[in-house]
Parts: sequence; structure tokens; C-alpha cells
Amino acid sequence: MLTLTNVANLAEWKQRIIECRASGQPVKTWCKNNDCTPSTYYRWEREVKQLTSQKYRWLMEGLQVEQQKAHRPVTGISVV
Repeated sequence: MLTLTNVANLAEWKQRIIECRASGQPVKTWCKNNDCTPSTYYRWEREVKQLTSQKYRWLMEGLQVEQQKAHRPVTGISVV
């Protein structure tokens, strides 16, 4: 279960991962310069990727459900 603290940590690490990748430095070097260990970096990278892929999957499933509802014929309505 995601708590507010977890969400804040995920947001912080998502930004840190973006910064690391944009720096062009090897992860090991970037981590040394940014006070973290490579194992911590990779753990958070895995968490962010997993959450992002789940969020995308939930979004796509939600869209499919909405599309199915939109294309379902209306029944049980009588016009007088």
C-alpha cells in the first residue's frame, strides 16, 4: 500500500533518476557525487519503473472498460 511518504519518496527518486540519466555519467559516479549507493539507486529505479508500468496498465484497462461501456447497446428504454 502506498503511503504519503512512499509517494513523496517515489517522486523524489523519479526526479533523481531523470537527473542521473540526463547527466551522462555512469550510475556509480553519479551516486558517489550525489550521496547515495548504486544499490539504493537501482532499487528505487526498479520501484519507479514498476509503479509507472502498473499505472499505465491501470490507465489502459480503464480506457478499455470505458470504450466497452460506450459501445454497449442501450436496452430497457421505451419511447412513448
